[in-house]
Amino acid sequence: METPLTGEAKEKAEAAALAAYPGTVVKSEEDAENPGMYAVEITGRPTTARSRTSAAITRGQNT
Repeated sequence: METPLTGEAKEKAEAAALAAYPGTVVKSEEDAENPGMYAVEITGRPTTARSRTSAAITRGQNT
């Protein structure tokens, strides 16, 4: 089960994801399959932005 992000981690992860992939955030959560990573799903994009920290997007992955 993936835990939703909250607080500053949520704000930073979503801001970084939207800077890399403009759109609207659907959800942001800890990535259960990749410990230590966050996942931010954005509408209108066939990708989930993933970051190792809440401030930098390390890769996009097709969803």
